[in-house]
Amino acid sequence: SAAALSGLIGAAASARSAAILSISCVVVQIVFLLTCFPETAPLDRNVDAGGNMCHGCRNPIFVVRDTARLLLRSSFIFRVTLILLFTFISSAGWQSTLVPYLTGYLGFTQRRNGQLMMASGFSVALSFIFGMKPLLARFGNIGAIRVCLALKVVYCLLCALSWSPAHIFLVHALFLGPVVLIIPIMMALQSNLVGESEQGRMLGVLAAVKILATAVGELFFAWFYRHATDGGANPDRTAVLPPLLTAAGFAIVASVIAHSLDSPKRSHGYPGN
Repeated sequence: SAAALSGLIGAAASARSAAILSISCVVVQIVFLLTCFPETAPLDRNVDAGGNMCHGCRNPIFVVRDTARLLLRSSFIFRVTLILLFTFISSAGWQSTLVPYLTGYLGFTQRRNGQLMMASGFSVALSFIFGMKPLLARFGNIGAIRVCLALKVVYCLLCALSWSPAHIFLVHALFLGPVVLIIPIMMALQSNLVGESEQGRMLGVLAAVKILATAVGELFFAWFYRHATDGGANPDRTAVLPPLLTAAGFAIVASVIAHSLDSPKRSHGYPGN
């Protein structure tokens, strides 16, 4: 997969090469998103009155300006986009760091990884079945996002402090399911960020944010893990703490921004005002 490939490239590359490759990938994806990705184009201006493609409809500068106008329409939309950005960077970095840490420092085998996936799957299933509705009923969308991000921070910190496979299993069983709930909750909130005619563009922009954040996070943290652990040669487990805590730091930033969100009805420019 793309995630596995980017992780392998980031781990094998030198610091300079990883940085250049990361920037190059971001530039290529931005060009693609601004010229070919249909959801990010201003669809209402792509055709003239006769239904023909208008001149300049693929102009990257125009698309960037139109996208910026969409994201900066209100502070609520902008901050939600920042939450997504930091959350996806944190998730990509965490995945790129935790998997080799479990294998190299806690002795996880393929069988034990399968057992961990099973425990995580049960946690996610139980959270969706028994936790989603009560969470939304009690806190609402914004409050639920705050709770899930707070739990994500706790989950990251407890995993970083876990020194045995039993601890890792316990943390995943208790926290991973509630953490994953943030994905459908954020998607539900995204659908109401703008009017119906602009929902496709907004979802396209948010998908672009996810792609870019994931690409940068995977490449950077794969290199960071390799650098911090001397390619896995450092036997001291504390060597893994810098990349793990950095990934947790991005989740903390997202959580802080989430706590600054106002009620949608009070956010200037938000639909339904």
